[in-house]
Amino acid sequence: MPRAVWAGDGNCTLPTWQQLAKPLPQGAAAVVIANHGFGVIATSVNLTAVPGLACAAGGGSCSVRDVHAHADLGRFTGFFPVASLASHDSVFIVVSA
Repeated sequence: MPRAVWAGDGNCTLPTWQQLAKPLPQGAAAVVIANHGFGVIATSVNLTAVPGLACAAGGGSCSVRDVHAHADLGRFTGFFPVASLASHDSVFIVVSA
């Protein structure tokens, strides 16, 4: 039977923070920013680098929705700022036209 493992087992190392993206239908994308570190971080999502994100092509603006808060955050061009992400916290957004 397989044994459940987590990042603390063996020689697994994680970066201090990660951005993960998944293309969604109609040129949208889901993005997760995770802070694996012990301090608060500030970062941003380069919207033009998100795979499959149609709205950012050619410098266009994108609508951003916070999945956890069920709230629209506005329209952003180029970058989506994450001003303060607590230790071991994450931001989960959907970006679309």
